[in-house]
Amino acid sequence: ETAFKWSNSRDYYQSRLQVVMSFNVRVVHQAEEAACQPFDLTGQTLTADLQADRSEPSRPATQTAASAIATTASSRASSTASSTIEPSEKMRLKHLIIEGDVHVASSRLDVDANMISYDPESDVLIATGTDEQPVVVMDHNTGSRSQASKLEWNTRTDDIKLTNFTGQIRR
Repeated sequence: ETAFKWSNSRDYYQSRLQVVMSFNVRVVHQAEEAACQPFDLTGQTLTADLQADRSEPSRPATQTAASAIATTASSRASSTASSTIEPSEKMRLKHLIIEGDVHVASSRLDVDANMISYDPESDVLIATGTDEQPVVVMDHNTGSRSQASKLEWNTRTDDIKLTNFTGQIRR
């Protein structure tokens, strides 16, 4: 399940199955698999790619990205965007990118980054920073605080990989 909230605008581009939300965007994600870490994302601009949901009819229904977007407050439509989502077509989140003052909160980690991408198929979250604004990671399990140019976190397996890591690890 993935739910979205935003303050300014939401544009849906039906031809490319993409939604762009801006200003004070919040994403609350709870994976279908119990083993996956749930998380809460905040940032300034979100781009979500959607795909048709081809799940089996026997599979329990879940709130998808499109239904969450469709039930949230309406937004202004632009000349290239459609402000409606066809209710008979069930969609799911394929990939998302959130940029600008990005923060991830979970029971496992807190992460501050310039940009974060998330692939719900692989349950991998990737945070990237810059030299001036590196990724900052607070690991709640170890109490460690570190910085890196990139963090890759598999929320299913809880594997974490840091690139250009600096910081202290407590054991």
